Parts: sequence; C-alpha cells; structure tokens
Amino acid sequence: MAKTRYPSKIIPPVYQTVFERTRLLDILTENKHRPLVWVHGSPGAGKTTLISSWLQQQKSPFLWYRMDKGINVCADLFYFLTLSAERNYPNKQFKLPVFTAEYADDIKVFAVVFFRQLFTVLKNESAIILDNCQEIESDPEFFQVLQIALNNIPEGLQIVCVSRNQPAPFLSRLSLAGDLLQLNPALLRFTDVESSEFLAWLNPDVDKKTSVLLQSKAKGWAIALVLLSQKNPNNIQDQMPAVYEQQQVFGFLMTEILANLDKGALQFLAETAIFNQFTVSMATALTGYQNAQRFLDHLVDKNLLIDRTDEINPIYCYHPIFRDLLNNKNTTSLNQEQFNALNQRAITILLALNKIDEALPFYLQLQDWSGLKTVLIKHAKSLINNGRHHAVISWIESLPANELAGDSWLQFWYAVAIKPLSPNRSAELLDQCYQQFYTTEDLDGLYLTWQVAVESITYSMDDFSQLNIWFKRFDELQELFPDCPSLELKVKFSVTALQSMAFYNPKHPSLKKLLKISEEGFSGISTKLEQQLICSKLAHYYILTYEVAKLKVLEPYLLDNINDETLAPISRIFNGKLIAHLNLFLGNGPSGVMFYKRGKAISEQFAIELFNSFIELNLAGCNICCGDLVSAQNCLDKAAVEISCNYHLLNSLFHFNTGWLYAIQGQLTLALEHNEHAIHHCQDMKNDHGQVSCLGLKARLLAEMGQWDKAEKVLLILSKKYQQLPNKFHLLQYYLSDAWLGLLLNNQSRALIGVTKFLSMASQEQLKFFYGWQPNVMTALCVLAIEHDIEVDYALSLMQVNTLCQPPLNLEQWPWPVRIYCFNQFKIELNGKLLKQDGKSQKKLIELLWVIISLGCQNVRSEQICDCLWPDSEGDLAQQALNTSIFRLRKLIGKSVVVVKDGNISLNPDYCWIDVIAFEATLNELGSALQSESKNILWIKLINHLFHLYQGDFLKGIDSNIVKVKQKQLQNKLIHQIKHLIAYFERQSDHKQICDLLEQNLDRILQFEYDNQELQSIPLKL
Repeated sequence: MAKTRYPSKIIPPVYQTVFERTRLLDILTENKHRPLVWVHGSPGAGKTTLISSWLQQQKSPFLWYRMDKGINVCADLFYFLTLSAERNYPNKQFKLPVFTAEYADDIKVFAVVFFRQLFTVLKNESAIILDNCQEIESDPEFFQVLQIALNNIPEGLQIVCVSRNQPAPFLSRLSLAGDLLQLNPALLRFTDVESSEFLAWLNPDVDKKTSVLLQSKAKGWAIALVLLSQKNPNNIQDQMPAVYEQQQVFGFLMTEILANLDKGALQFLAETAIFNQFTVSMATALTGYQNAQRFLDHLVDKNLLIDRTDEINPIYCYHPIFRDLLNNKNTTSLNQEQFNALNQRAITILLALNKIDEALPFYLQLQDWSGLKTVLIKHAKSLINNGRHHAVISWIESLPANELAGDSWLQFWYAVAIKPLSPNRSAELLDQCYQQFYTTEDLDGLYLTWQVAVESITYSMDDFSQLNIWFKRFDELQELFPDCPSLELKVKFSVTALQSMAFYNPKHPSLKKLLKISEEGFSGISTKLEQQLICSKLAHYYILTYEVAKLKVLEPYLLDNINDETLAPISRIFNGKLIAHLNLFLGNGPSGVMFYKRGKAISEQFAIELFNSFIELNLAGCNICCGDLVSAQNCLDKAAVEISCNYHLLNSLFHFNTGWLYAIQGQLTLALEHNEHAIHHCQDMKNDHGQVSCLGLKARLLAEMGQWDKAEKVLLILSKKYQQLPNKFHLLQYYLSDAWLGLLLNNQSRALIGVTKFLSMASQEQLKFFYGWQPNVMTALCVLAIEHDIEVDYALSLMQVNTLCQPPLNLEQWPWPVRIYCFNQFKIELNGKLLKQDGKSQKKLIELLWVIISLGCQNVRSEQICDCLWPDSEGDLAQQALNTSIFRLRKLIGKSVVVVKDGNISLNPDYCWIDVIAFEATLNELGSALQSESKNILWIKLINHLFHLYQGDFLKGIDSNIVKVKQKQLQNKLIHQIKHLIAYFERQSDHKQICDLLEQNLDRILQFEYDNQELQSIPLKL
C-alpha cells in the first residue's frame, strides 16, 4: 500500500536541539486550562519554535496547520485540519464534512457541524495549532469561525494561534473571562539572563564582553541573537558597524518587514530612524508624511520591530538593529546635501522641544563645531544638573583642540562637568579660566569660576591648602570687582565662601558678613536651583559649627532637594549626607543610615565613583552611632578596598572610624594606633576641623589607658585649637574629654565642670549623637550629671538614645516602667505613679512579689515560692495557685517585668528597678573600691548612696522568716563595709572623714540592732 504524503503545512517543524525557554514553557504549562492561547510578536521572535518545543515537551498529539503567504481562506482551514486529523489517525476510518460551494453563503452553519464532529474524533489531542495566523486574519470570516470553534471546544483541548498581529478586539472578552492567554512581544523578548544563556548555547566561543555587546544590539530579539552570534567572536566589535550588510540579516529584514511597503513608507521609515525615539508630531515635522500616526500604529499592531509607549502623546522607538539598517539605507541612498538637510531638520525639531542632549550628536555628525559650541555653552548647566556630565565631557572632548583652547566659557563648563569625576583636574582648568576671565574682566566668569574652583578643591578630599590662593582671590575680587553681576550670583558666591572658610579659614574677617548675606539671601532668592545651592551650603556650615537648631529649619528644603530629580546628582548626594547628619545629631540613627544609602544609590546611578567611599565611610560612622557594629565593619571593609592613598580625607575618615570602632569594642591600643593615622592625614590635608575630632577621641583613649600626662597634653592642644577655630563643635569635644579625664582621675569637681558645660551646650542644640560618640563615656558622664541634678531630663534622653549601654542598676532617676521600694515601707510605682495596694486578691500578689525579691529576684525556684506562700497545700495545688498568681501579677505590673523560664521566676532588670538590687550592687561596688588602699572619693559617694537607699529595715513590719533573714544579711553587709571604711580612716588618722560620715548618717546607724556595741559606740565617742 502506497504511503500517504501530507502537505508540509500540517507537519510541525522538528528541531534536533532547541534552547528551552523555561520561563515561557512554564507559563504555557500552567495555563493549559485556557481554551485559547494567542502568541504574537515580531518576525523572528521565536514564536513557532517556542510552541513546537512546548508540544514536544508535552508528548501528546496535536493538530498543526501553518498558513503561507498565499491567499488563505477559511475553506482551507477546514481542509487542512481534516488532513491533519487523518494524519494523526491513519488506521481509523472517519469522515468529516467537506466544505463545498453550497456552504459558501452560510459558513457559520458549516463551521458548527465541522468542529462538533472534529472534536468528537479527537480523543487524545492536547491542542490545535494555527501558525502564521496573520496570513488569514484579513478574511473577515476567520474570527467568526474561530469563535464557533471556541464555543464548542471540549475541556482539555486548546486552540493556539501564532501571529505577528495582536489579537482582535472581540477576543478581549475572553481575556476578561480568563479564557485567553496572551504571550505578547514583551514576554517573548529574551531577558538579559536568557540572552546571555542563549548566546552561550548558540556559540560557546562568545566571551562575556562580546555577549554583553550583542545583547545590547539584539534587545532580546531571538533572530538577532541567532544571526549575531554567528560572527567571529574574536573581532566582533570591529565587525559590528557592517554586520547588517550581511546577506542573511539584510535578506531577513527585507523579506519579512520592508518588502511589502511602498516607496513613501520606506522613505518615512528611513528618515525617522535618524531619531532615537520620536513622537508623531516630530515624525511629521521631519518627513512631511501626513499619515504618520496611522502608519506607525499599523507597524505596532503588526509587531514589526517598533515599540510604542502607552501615553496620550505616545513615543515610538525602532528596534536598534532595524534602526541601524534604516540609517544604513540613508547613508547609501541620500547625497551629502540631502543627508545634511535631514540632520539640520532633526536639530531644529529637537532644539524646539528642548531635547538638547538628543540634538548634540547631530552637530557631531555634521562636524558643525560652531553650532555645537553655541548649544553646549547655552545648555551645559542644565545638562550637568540632570546628571549628563559624562555626555557633556564626551561632546566637548570631541571638538578639535583649537576650538576648546580658544573659548574660556567652553573650558569652564568642561571643568564643571569633570568636577565630580576628577576635582583636582577641574581645579587646574578653573585656574586657567579665572586668569582668562580676569584678563577680559568678565565678572560672571570670575565669580562663577571662583565658586566652582573652591567646590572642586573641597570635593578633592585631599590637600585643602590649595584654598589659600582662592581666598587671596576672594579678597582681590572684593577689592577690584565688588559689584557682583546679580543677586543670585552674589549669594551663591557668598555661601560657597562661607562654607569653605568655616572649614579652613574661620578667622577670615568676612565670615560674619558672608553668613548674613547667605541667610538673608536664602529667604530672598526665588529661583529653586539657586535656593537649593544656598540651602546645601548653609546646612554644611551649620554642621561644621554644630548649630543643629538652625540645621533643623532647613530640613524640609533638604528633603525636597534629595527627591528632586531635576537637580544635579552631586547636589542630591550631598543633600542626602546633610539630612543623614541632621538625623544623626537628633538621635534618629536609622533614618541617617537610610539617607546615606539614598545618596549612595544616586552616586551609583550616575557613576560618580568619587563619592562611593566617602558615603560608605560616613555610613560606617552612622552605623556605629546606631550600635550596629557589624554593619559598620562591613562598610569599613568595602571602603578599604576602594580608597586611594591620594585622598587624605577618605583615609582620615577610614582610620578615625576604625579607631572609634575599636574604642567601643575596648581594643584601646588598636584604637589609638588608627587615631594617630587619622591625625596625620588631617595634618597633611590641613583639615583642622577633622583633627579636633581625632584629638578629642585621642584624649579620651589616653585617659582610659591611664596615660594621664599624654592625655593632658592633648587637651592642651584641643584648647589651643578652640582659640584658633572658635565654634561649638570644638568646645564640645574639649569639655567632653576634660570631663572624662576628671572622672577617671576621681577629680569630681573637674568632671562636674566639664559635664555641666558639655551638657549645657549640647542640650541647647538637642544634640544626641556625634562622630566619636563612646557609650561608656556618655553613660558614665550622664549618670554623674543625673546624680548631681545637672540637665537631668536631657541626660536621661541621651542615655535612652544610646542603644549600646543599659542604664546602671543604681540609677533610680531612669524612667523605669516599674520601681519597687522595699526598705521601710513596701511601695510599687508604675510609670512614675504609686500603685494602690488594696483588696484581698491584690494582697496575695504583693506577697508573691516580696517573696521573689527576698529570694534574690533572679531564677527563683517555684518550689521555694510555694513553700513560702502555700506551705499547707499539696504540690500540684500549690503550683496551680502559683501559676494563677503569676498570671495576675504580670497583668498588674507588666508581662515583660515578670519572666518565667524553665520553672524559675525572675524580675527583668531591663524593665524593673528595685532599691534592694541597687543597694546590693552599690555594696559590691564599694567592696571592690575598698580593696585598694589608696584614698578614693568614690568611697564617700557610694556610702552616701547606700544610706540614701537604706530608708529603714528591709520590708519592715512583715513577719516572715525569709524576710528576717534578708534583713539581717543586708544590715551585716552594710555594717561590714562601714567598719572597713572607718578602719581605713583610723589608720590614716583621718578622724574628720569618720565624723563627717557618721554625723551625716547617724540616725540610720542608730536604727541598727543594739547588740552591735562596736558600731554603736563610735558615734557616742565622737
């Protein structure tokens, strides 16, 4: 029997190997329940390959029919689907209805009969594939027939339409009902990861760099990836300009897209390809083609390598490869005059729309240097402010050398553009510009050049001594050209001078005048860009002088600035730093971290690598203040890799922060070593402000290490620095370090003077954090202040912000949620309010509480408590009663206060202050201090604190054995320490100290038991 030969139209393509697009295959598999799948995209998008590979993966029968470029009608559809069904069932005798002339006038009736019988025949098939549907969609009856098929399709069978066109509008209701799956061009496009993997699969010889280049050209277009990967990877970059002249690529694009277009449409495409992207109005103005909108939308609907945005005035963009082919057509079909005229029309259109950065490349194409210079000088400022400094640099550098050298304003904008990338080079160029503007007496140029040059030196983060020559020029400008050309320029100039002088030359006689001009100018300038600059520099000045209250006023403007994408990236980065500093000063460390990260993101977005390490180092300092030492170390590690030895500021910040981190961790020798490095870098760059921070930390480190003489010498240097640079920052560093030294030397009067002045100044500005903050130092000094009633509320707030240290147990003034007093009368305070102890039920809870306290407060065994409170109850009943009482006690004084773990009961010291615990902690501290035979003022302080706490016997009036035992223990411990202290003073023949001690606390001593004759006789003798 002869073998039946079927037409290729019903035979699906078979591939020996196929790149599996897992993402799309998964989508198809997950949506097998949908009756209709519509796959649409540009020619060469891989539509047919995708569906074919998916069906092979499914391993279930299907029908396939591919339309060709001939005349396709629905009658063909019936015929070829019948053949495809016969091919699937060669041994089965069945007869589907045949479309004849009698059905021509009523195809819908025939379609109903045909599909009902076809679907009855198909038992195992998973899908019916209609490939190249765009060839039949012009037949108005096709969608009617498709609708009938969908109305009758059984569950488990899909119709898959593969087309270049979008689905017809009537199918949208299927989408709403969840019966339609669309694989659109966006989904079909290869992602970056897929493109990379596909290229490696196509050609393993393609290296990573070449792969990235090919991906950028292909933009996820499957056929482009296939064709481009066939080039020799060793010289692919050299071949790229000519790659589209290959017969393969050219033939594909001509056959699939351009062949069916008329001459006018082809010319329209070629001319509009001169734009990277364009609107209908731009296309019409350029070409004069009046049907531009309809033609462009037709191309989009047909998925012919053009994208359109979803806007009221949409923007169109050709695929890069398609655009390159069209541009290549321009260069070969247009003479030079026509080509130049086309470029000039494009320039005119773009300039009218203020698309400056898109217009400038056309000047390069025409080598119109004069026009390029004019546009650059006019628009360089706005381009740089929009983060286009790399482009400005490239355009200026593309000019012939003589064009750049002969134009001072062009050189000026070149220097401005490279300032974020190479500030030292920028300062050199600005020096030349200044001299040229000086010769021509161009006042705008002189004042602007001075301002930008000073900024460049500041941004260099290296040798600030370069500012000397510009401060001389400042005086020169004020003397020779005092009349600034405009108010805006005068204020910008003044605020830049203010910032730089505060940092480097704070004794300059013009400083106060500049501050007045800047502050008045800020409120008087209406231009947003100028106001932003003034705001940033004023904020930086306030940071340098620690005027936090004034800085807080600028916060709303700084927030607007960092969020304003129309401002220069470098300005937004520094605004992020300023807001981060403000949040840090006010104790909001997490917000400070967030804003530093915002600045870092902007720096990375616009490739301003100069500031990456600077932000990372400031972020490290912010994390240290927040107590996140791990993140701080990570930031320092990242910065260490990137820091160049040429940047003194970065190195000083790195060593200062590293030393600061070691200081907090208690590694004082390493901390001092890094601090010394930081000081040397500050000296080399003439940064006295940074040196003060380092000296303050150094003095405190030396004091902790007991190197008193060295610490005093550093304090003397700090004092001199204040005389040279008088501001709050330097005074705060001095008083803080002096107070710490006094405290460690047991010189209480010195410590109190220092801490009083420090807290007084800091509280005025509500300063909560600063770089160099040491938790152990601040905690000790704040405790000292609280104990002596110095700025108590502010000192408490400082301790609450400090997340690295818990408050000392003896600090009664701390805002504890719960305070419990056991000496003399038993009292409980909840959030500062006395708890009324009434009612029989509450009495049992109070008993439970004083039992826990009597037994030590921590890890008290349940059995002990039960024996005390329910001695006559059986074990289970006693435990049940205890559980109920603990539940009620936690409800009364706080769940966090009473902790139950492994059957043991504790009172949480983080939430609860108990005078007995504070008393015992003070006793232990006094015992440690008395082990040293050297005279110590701390002894008197501790003994006085003990008597302050000891208001009477422990739980006086409570008749309980465990209470009496505790009373005896506490009395004996106190008496023992008093005897020890008196014995020491007697050995020293210091009877005055004994008299003072006993006279001050005589009434408390007389309360002790009368059988302690030795202690009782001492006050009688005195």
